[in-house]
Amino acid sequence: MQYADSRGARNLVAEWVRFSGGTGMCMIYHERVTNTVYLINDAGSAWYTGTIRTATTLQNASCAVNLGNSSVSIDGSVLTLNLAINFKAPFAGTKNITMFASALGDLSTGWQNRGTWIVP
Repeated sequence: MQYADSRGARNLVAEWVRFSGGTGMCMIYHERVTNTVYLINDAGSAWYTGTIRTATTLQNASCAVNLGNSSVSIDGSVLTLNLAINFKAPFAGTKNITMFASALGDLSTGWQNRGTWIVP
């Protein structure tokens, strides 16, 4: 996923992505300063956490995120978040992809539809 801030990507605070549609959900966010990734639990009531490039896998019934194979990079105004996500069989079907970013100064993009993904 790519997120941008015209003032520079280092102004981004958190970057979110949500895969949803049908039953289940895979909602993830990344805090840039701490490099922490959060995955919502199945009940939507708590977050699993870990740090990118550590031997950790966060998972719920819909997806698993391998943080050891995930990365983040910044190039000027663009932050690229590469998440190694495996979707689980019960989450099969067409999923909507929505993204959100927040930046310094309480600025945000709001949730934006960024397309669909078909989970086999």
